[in-house]
Amino acid sequence: MPARKTAARPSSSVWKSSGFLNRVSPVRLGAGAFSLKIASIVLLLLLVTTSPASAATNVQQGPLRKFSRGVANSLSGLLEIPLTISRVGEHEGPVAALTWGLFTGCGAALTRTAVGLAELITFPIPLSTVGYDPLLQPEFLLQPESPPSNP
Repeated sequence: MPARKTAARPSSSVWKSSGFLNRVSPVRLGAGAFSLKIASIVLLLLLVTTSPASAATNVQQGPLRKFSRGVANSLSGLLEIPLTISRVGEHEGPVAALTWGLFTGCGAALTRTAVGLAELITFPIPLSTVGYDPLLQPEFLLQPESPPSNP
């Protein structure tokens, strides 16, 4: 059986100089570049909103609190549906939970998600009516009730 001849493979410098690699595998900016731009914008906004000029605002309800509230509420809004179904089921029974609980849970989920997105978008800007205070009570979805104050 005769030996098979194999073609000599050109060196990598030949491939690079001919531009073959550029045509076969072009470099494309993917999701990583987009994520870097978003992270840079968020970092810039955080630096601007935490400047000494904004230090006079209330520490408890400032732009960072509003930003975190917006992220939490926009991501946890859908959890309102099973929580509302559960609450209605405890008080009014399973039939009411599957009808009225589902209906009100969907409305509460849309409300919490929309308010979360609004707070996320407008976190560096205090609103004219409430400032940095929450637009929705409870402030966070699974927030425990505040203990009664002692007189």
